[in-house]
Amino acid sequence: MKKEKGFTLIELVLVIIILGTLTAVVVPRFIDISSDASKSVLQGVKGALQSGIQIVKVEALIQGVDINLPLCDCVKVASITIDGVVVFFDRGHVVANAGNIAPIINIDATTSRADATTEITTDFLMLTAAGPDGTQQASPVNYSGTHVYIYPKDKIGSATNANPKGGDACYVQYAFSFYTDFIPSISTVTTGC
Repeated sequence: MKKEKGFTLIELVLVIIILGTLTAVVVPRFIDISSDASKSVLQGVKGALQSGIQIVKVEALIQGVDINLPLCDCVKVASITIDGVVVFFDRGHVVANAGNIAPIINIDATTSRADATTEITTDFLMLTAAGPDGTQQASPVNYSGTHVYIYPKDKIGSATNANPKGGDACYVQYAFSFYTDFIPSISTVTTGC
């Protein structure tokens, strides 16, 4: 009788374990699901912001607030209070200020960062910026900037109050332009996710 040669069960199990380990180490380098996750988070924040703004506008109208007043009216200011925070309106739109946006979407966010070494312990960083391109530090004296940037915690990079676009190109942007038509836009930037 001939003795057949082959692999033992132990040898086969070891090969399967080695292949499984290699797959677990190598495959994530080729398939980056964290990028998709960051993009999905931003889409969720964008949707929450769009919905939240509409809800706040309706609430203001129910309360009889004339949200169409300009912010610098100086006689009357269009605002409502949400969870103890005053939310301001300017010409029918929510003012671009991180402190103004935070209660609308109710996310765990820090709304200021003095320098890049400041550790952020919340899930998001929201920064208010000024200027037509949203790259300048907003004056603390003003109620409003022109842009609000909302970064996920892992994409903050070097973004600070003085350098609001210093993080990775992975954020939600609420832009309210005093320089053009006063109509805000909400968009996501995902090239750095």
